[in-house]
Amino acid sequence: KPIGSGSGLGMAITYGIVVQSHEGQISLETAPGEGARFTVELPLLEEHEPNLAFADPAVDTDLVLIVDDDDMVRRATGEAIKHLGYNAVEASTGRMAIELVRARPERFSVVLLDLVMPELTGAETFRELQKIREDLPVIVCTGYASDGHIDAAMRRKIAGLVQKPFTPERLRAAIAEVAPALVS
Repeated sequence: KPIGSGSGLGMAITYGIVVQSHEGQISLETAPGEGARFTVELPLLEEHEPNLAFADPAVDTDLVLIVDDDDMVRRATGEAIKHLGYNAVEASTGRMAIELVRARPERFSVVLLDLVMPELTGAETFRELQKIREDLPVIVCTGYASDGHIDAAMRRKIAGLVQKPFTPERLRAAIAEVAPALVS
């Protein structure tokens, strides 16, 4: 994104992922005229028995479609979704999401949709997805503090709203609410 056009959520999302979701730490070293250095520390993953409740990556149905133009957010959300035991497909643009759903609409059980994206906005993407499959639950993921920026027609039709930054538990609750068949 060009300088000055970001949403200002980068550090908030990073904090949510590193500190709140993974119990890690972020430290900052800075000096005038020398820039800043951020250090991210994450705890080691303990070895454990494989969790058989995790989804099989070979499965081609009951997918969660993650639509976000921010690579870091999309990938972190994808990892969280997979860790929760769901199968995820990622799309970096609204157009890509529309093409994925148009090709095989029955594959998807829920969509996690960012609202602020270049080219096609989240609202435009939502309207196109509704034309393809009106019953597909769409959960809007937004960094805005309220849903006042979502038009009334869209607000009535979306399945849910999740504020960024979010925890994996919040995602699980939102998905369970709109697609209970995915929850084992």
